[in-house]
Amino acid sequence: MRRRQQRQGCDGCSASCRLEEQAACRVVGAPCTVVPPCGDGVLGAGEICDDGNSVGGDGCAADCGVVESGWRCVIPGRRCLPICGDAGAELGGTACGASPCGDGIVAGAEECDDGAANDDSLYGGCTTLCTYGGYCGDGVVNGPEACDLGMASNVGIYGEPSGCTAGCVAAHFCGDGLIDPQFEQCDAGKNNGTIGSPCLDNCHIVLK
Repeated sequence: MRRRQQRQGCDGCSASCRLEEQAACRVVGAPCTVVPPCGDGVLGAGEICDDGNSVGGDGCAADCGVVESGWRCVIPGRRCLPICGDAGAELGGTACGASPCGDGIVAGAEECDDGAANDDSLYGGCTTLCTYGGYCGDGVVNGPEACDLGMASNVGIYGEPSGCTAGCVAAHFCGDGLIDPQFEQCDAGKNNGTIGSPCLDNCHIVLK
């Protein structure tokens, strides 16, 4: 026998049915999702870029809504790069002249250049070809990742067992036995909502 579910907060929709901070509840009856804020290095809903800060003039606008003219923002969480030959090159301080890969200067078509630290085997690093190495969002499971569906698909929707979060961690769902503090107060796995369980089948603590 299952207990009647009680209205709770901490899951995107408060106990008084108000939208909680950084949450989006788009479909009635469906789990709410957390909307990453601009500047956290995660490409959230409605964001065109997110370079890890909320300051404009560095390629990604202060509201993460547009890539500024003369720049390219390839990977969320990494700095945007000025396009050689455009005004952005001067703003970014990057020379447009010949600059070989490995000199520590990002120029031309280079995505990165860590100089002597360029390493083809380093996760999240810069390769010896001055391109980004494996990273979360490239669509390939590598390094410490548990999953990677690609930048556009790593949306981190809570409640989808087959989903993958923006941090390349499998999406949590109520009943997986792991407590997701953004949405859950408890998670007893298959015992959620059963007699004697301290956890309801919506992953909230039983109120006594």
